[in-house]
Amino acid sequence: MNILFNTSHQRQCGCKDSFRSQVHKKMQENYIVGIYARLSRDDERAGESVSIENQKEMLSRYVREQGWTLYDYYCDDGVSGTTFDRPGLNRLVQDATDHKINLVLCKELSRLGRDYIEAGKYTDFVFPSLGCRFIALNDGVDTLRKIALQHNAEKVPAPRSFYYMAEGRENLRSETPFWNDVTVKTILRNEVYIGHMVQNKTGTVSYKNHKQVSKPESEWIKVENTHEPLISQETWDAVQQMDNHPARGRSGKSGTVALFGGLLRCMDCGSSMRYMRDYRKKVSEKEPEYKAYVCNRYASGGKNACSSHYINQKVLTQIVMSDMA
Repeated sequence: MNILFNTSHQRQCGCKDSFRSQVHKKMQENYIVGIYARLSRDDERAGESVSIENQKEMLSRYVREQGWTLYDYYCDDGVSGTTFDRPGLNRLVQDATDHKINLVLCKELSRLGRDYIEAGKYTDFVFPSLGCRFIALNDGVDTLRKIALQHNAEKVPAPRSFYYMAEGRENLRSETPFWNDVTVKTILRNEVYIGHMVQNKTGTVSYKNHKQVSKPESEWIKVENTHEPLISQETWDAVQQMDNHPARGRSGKSGTVALFGGLLRCMDCGSSMRYMRDYRKKVSEKEPEYKAYVCNRYASGGKNACSSHYINQKVLTQIVMSDMA
């Protein structure tokens, strides 16, 4: 259904911003989430800690923190990320098509697929066309998407469009002329901006299958200081540090912030410390919940994985402030 608005009347009554905020609030409150998890044999051989159960536990916890509704889990166990014909993914897309879900949540973009060009088609065309939001939690894809939307709103030419504009010729490959989260992510991780040339990042599956896929970093060919850098090393390092700590400062529905998210490690096993809130342990009227950090390995695997120990956020804050004084 198309809805037309009289913009002059909106300016007169001042309801435009109010209408948008109401729509945005309604969208925020009514997210029906489909969690997608995938694990392949290659992931297991590489030693990645991305088991199906770990992914489901982490993502379902995030859904609860945001106050959203979990509809179902969609899992592909032992299926390569280079193919997009998977039972779990197919069922996910079908449920999105049937409007059973309006938000797809996965751990990282590589869980959706190892072919980032093909994955980008899902994140920027398939899901949006179905009215479905997409979030890759550890990659910050939702944030990257906002950056892309801002560039598109300001009519900033996408890199591929700018290339053809500079060449003075038409894009005959029917490539998207718009920014997307994959484009932003690629730029943020491209070492060409600090003066280095990196090649052999992609290749074909085999001499018979010419489909382009990403290669592991161990096979990349890098030559440093081939040209004048566009940004400083300090700027690059700062961006990479933020990229590697996506959970820092994340806030939940209540607006509370994990002050030390992504910064703490368990002294026994080396695992990251997970932020937790417990409404049953009321501290005071000003602090209606207990905030602490617990060993992620213990929280996920129990006493066989690590020992039970917590550190109160208030105590930790006092220690840091005292050290800074």
